[in-house]
Amino acid sequence: MVGESICALKVKYLKEIENKEGSEIRVMNKLIGLSHLKESSDVKVMQTILTEKILINDVIKGNLVGLSNDNASTLYGEDNGLVGLLKKSIPQSIYTPLHKSPFFSNIF
Repeated sequence: MVGESICALKVKYLKEIENKEGSEIRVMNKLIGLSHLKESSDVKVMQTILTEKILINDVIKGNLVGLSNDNASTLYGEDNGLVGLLKKSIPQSIYTPLHKSPFFSNIF
């Protein structure tokens, strides 16, 4: 793994948990998977990984509220990056680079 480029996909979601007092909403964490980025990590490769691993149906797309990343131009570019492409197809979502968001940096 040393010297390889890897894309890690982690999701956070809300889940209702039943307990003796009723129910509560918890923030859940799940590692979806790792993808090896062979020779390229351009925006099309990133979009394919995200589409195949996370955005697998309309319910997930409709409930997506954010994407946090390390501000690499491939990911965060407003016009040609993954965030720009996602804003066009899922406009209700919020996209914040990690270093600019205290909320995301504390939970990722």
